[in-house]
Amino acid sequence: MEVWLYDENPFPSGIGGLKVSSRPEYRNRYMECREVALGPGVSRFDLPQGEVAAVCDTGSGRPLKWERNNGELFILNADSTASAAIYLKRIIDNPNGKIFGINYMDEGAVGVFIELTHEKYAEHLGEYFGSVIKGIFLDEPTLLPWHQDINWYTAREDGRVLAWDDKIPAIMFSERGSEPGEILHALFYGTNDTDGKIRRHFWKTVSDLYEKTFFKACSLWCRRHRLQLTGHVLLEEGLYFNHLFQGNIQKNLEHLDIPGTDQLCAYAEMPDMGYMVGGAKHMPKMKTNIQGQKTVSSVSHLSGKKRTLSESFGLGGWAMNPGDMKRIVDWQYALGINQLCVHAFFYSIEGFRKYDAPPCHMHNSHWANYRVFADYVARLSYVLSSGRHIADTAVLYPLSAFRSAYIAGEQRAEDKGISDIYDMLCSELMKLHYDYDIIGEHHLEGCEITDGRICIAGEVYSVLLIPSLRGLPEAAVNKIAAFTAEGGQVLVFNGDKPGREGGVVTVGRLDLDTEEDTARFAAALEGFLGAAGIADVTISGELNRAVYCLHRSTENEEIYFFANTSDKRAHVEITVAAAGSAYVYDAETGSVSSLDCSASADGTRFAYVFEGHASLIAGFSKSKRAEPEPQTPVPSGLHSITMDRQWRFAPEGYNVYPLDDWTFNIGISSGGAAFTYTNTFFVADNPSVLKIMLDDIEYRGAFMGLADITVRVNGQTVPFTGESYIDAKFKLADIAGAVRAGENTIEIRIGHSAWSDQPHLLTSPVKLLGSFAVYEREGKTVIGSPAPAAANDSWTLHGYPYYSGAAVYSGEVGFETCPSYTAVEFTCADCAEVFVNGHRAGIRLWPPMRFDISGYVREGVNKIDIRVTNSMVNFMESQPKTSGLTGDVTVYFI
Repeated sequence: MEVWLYDENPFPSGIGGLKVSSRPEYRNRYMECREVALGPGVSRFDLPQGEVAAVCDTGSGRPLKWERNNGELFILNADSTASAAIYLKRIIDNPNGKIFGINYMDEGAVGVFIELTHEKYAEHLGEYFGSVIKGIFLDEPTLLPWHQDINWYTAREDGRVLAWDDKIPAIMFSERGSEPGEILHALFYGTNDTDGKIRRHFWKTVSDLYEKTFFKACSLWCRRHRLQLTGHVLLEEGLYFNHLFQGNIQKNLEHLDIPGTDQLCAYAEMPDMGYMVGGAKHMPKMKTNIQGQKTVSSVSHLSGKKRTLSESFGLGGWAMNPGDMKRIVDWQYALGINQLCVHAFFYSIEGFRKYDAPPCHMHNSHWANYRVFADYVARLSYVLSSGRHIADTAVLYPLSAFRSAYIAGEQRAEDKGISDIYDMLCSELMKLHYDYDIIGEHHLEGCEITDGRICIAGEVYSVLLIPSLRGLPEAAVNKIAAFTAEGGQVLVFNGDKPGREGGVVTVGRLDLDTEEDTARFAAALEGFLGAAGIADVTISGELNRAVYCLHRSTENEEIYFFANTSDKRAHVEITVAAAGSAYVYDAETGSVSSLDCSASADGTRFAYVFEGHASLIAGFSKSKRAEPEPQTPVPSGLHSITMDRQWRFAPEGYNVYPLDDWTFNIGISSGGAAFTYTNTFFVADNPSVLKIMLDDIEYRGAFMGLADITVRVNGQTVPFTGESYIDAKFKLADIAGAVRAGENTIEIRIGHSAWSDQPHLLTSPVKLLGSFAVYEREGKTVIGSPAPAAANDSWTLHGYPYYSGAAVYSGEVGFETCPSYTAVEFTCADCAEVFVNGHRAGIRLWPPMRFDISGYVREGVNKIDIRVTNSMVNFMESQPKTSGLTGDVTVYFI
């Protein structure tokens, strides 16, 4: 067994179980700008919260005279200044005392955090460090508060805030002579070149403090204790987020032995993406979310790290199925991720846990077959961690340009233009099949230029794409000149003088919110890359832009991973620069088979049909190797049979009927209180098995004695049986003997004595479970006997709208003679196993649902059982999501 330690309870890393953040001197600090209109003479305002750092004219930045008195702020405006900026130093606060953020630029705060977490691990588990215990996972540190009050930044009315530490003005004054008022005006208002320089200096100061005080400290501690460091920071996507919350995200991630990201929700790629959680008015849309994955994988490539991790699937919801998970993994792995950290596995999903960034995978319906998914990811991770990454193209991370342009809380044409070009480069390159890395200015400054190529940690680039040159350090400019002098090729956007000069092509400013400029951008990029002659992969055919490619090279082979990011079938022609014996690694089965291909002037050409969201690992040997097994083609001239549309249907678990419309009564007495919930349900005919399920009813924290709970059905008290369902904490009471045909009344009474702490009431829906079906009759929902058969469409239409789990469809197909080849194909939600004559013929967790059953059929009648498993959303959220068979079942044979 290998163990990795989580460094926090709960998150973000640094709060020390709220013990560090409970101390005001260690909490997140920020500078806030309040703009106020001034009248003639003296203007009076209620004194804002926080410490007034300065009051300045918004136009010139000139300091204004001000006084405070009895909770009021007086601004003296002798020369009729129209408006003033009140700069407030503030510390994150909350009335309940729970503070989810620390000042990561403060050595004292970080030192206490390490003492309370890392050192405690060392004290109790240090003997296992470096052997059983491999490392530590840090989670979502951030310069600005975010987790406070659930998305503190997006919940604000504006974004006129910046991370702050009192050391910053002194550092900036000692290094460049910048005065505090001058700094603040540049950050919130300044528009000239001097202001841009001050902004760059401010953000370098902040970034250096954050990186060295937190990331370097954690990394050095882990190294001293023989541990690796992994995890991810908050908000990897986009320049605005990277800038505000991480300073220099690339330098921060370089301190991790396994740089990481997270991929929330059930989506993968999203163009024109508004932020996932709050849609803040002061945060513009991103053109894509690809750049978050590529930023992190590039850091791994450029710092010689073998692995790049993703914490995936959190907030995917209970409707998430293995097909969704594979789709997300393939997309991420095509972008350079090669290690999966699955979120989440809870011991119990009792109470609020079931809604805490679901799904919990071991409580999901698919858990019994999870090994199939895990093996797929393991094989993919192994292959795509081999050798080194191959990409001829580098995109310069436009850190200085964006720092120069961005004014806190505003989005202007210049900073948005830089962000949009950067986003579109990251997106369009994958669609044009040019893989790339995102290199930082510090990478460029320290790189080697050899034979017209940029060389960094084994990565080699012959093309450099630059979103903007503004503010670029002189050392980086010199490296670009050396690169082009040796034949390197550079494409620059947002240039003042469009055209070509030597090896540099410059494109003028573009507005990528317009179709015309978007087309100009695409034409300039594709034309430049085509002329550069660096294509390692070409893909043609319908939907070719949806197929992404990753290339890795080992001593013995070239490995290409292709992923269809569309849900449509893609017929494509692929040419790769590699030559040699060609084969397919099947990550689903572990088998290796030959790839039907032909040599071409450009390398190797082959045709391939990708099903929706399908993938392919193709290998090309550099030396002789044992020939793989040839692919077995599907025979031609197949006959087909559409099986009977009526199937015997048998769910493997209890059917479910949620009771969510309760009346509530509070009864008070001198000894305490009684809380009574009442509901009714209708029974057409009594089921043989009928139970009531209650969640979150174990009473914790009672001061003296326990609260009691009583369940009555039609006035009869029913006992809890000690049984549970899905989760050990989901308790069952048998009510079959108390129900009757017609209307039934359920009463749940929770009693609290005066000494039983605060009331602990129902927090989750109550459900009926049993051997019944759910019907609508005469405007009422009733439960009754299930039908013995079901059609080959969703079981939600046949009495099982809220059932989650597995169910078996059974039918027969006959053959006069035993076929030489037989396959069965169908559509279903979500995954399926097929049994033929009692023998397991296969399992698939994602489409296509086609099974070769040739070895199991016989002459005469053959029994086919299709075991379909849906997701947990039907049960957990009472959502009748389509489940089971969803179309005809066809048997092909010859």
